[in-house]
Amino acid sequence: MAPKAKDSLDLAAVEKVLQKWNAAKKREQEASKEVESCKTEVEKVMMKTGMDVIKTSSFEVTKRQQSRESVSKADLPKEIFEKYAKTSSFVVLSLKEVKGGKSSAPKAAAKAKGVMKSTKK
Repeated sequence: MAPKAKDSLDLAAVEKVLQKWNAAKKREQEASKEVESCKTEVEKVMMKTGMDVIKTSSFEVTKRQQSRESVSKADLPKEIFEKYAKTSSFVVLSLKEVKGGKSSAPKAAAKAKGVMKSTKK
């Protein structure tokens, strides 16, 4: 999507948002590790006791088997894949930390100093 504003890019404001996003990603990764650790502990208890449901005064954990069927494009004749394939499009934003942190910001500022222009005709 083309930018709509003709204002110059405020890299300092974008930098703040990106720092906030990066910090949130790190917290999310740590939380994910903790969640997996807790799940592993509970699953060990369930396996040891042979229970599929554990209820406490505040929580209930249920263990169940789930399956999913899929097929690879390579496993199908081309005409069948083309006939039944479903395509969905979506926006993906990727964030990665730049080595050197703030030292690379002036370079980015120099590159993005210009005015944002719309490419819409």
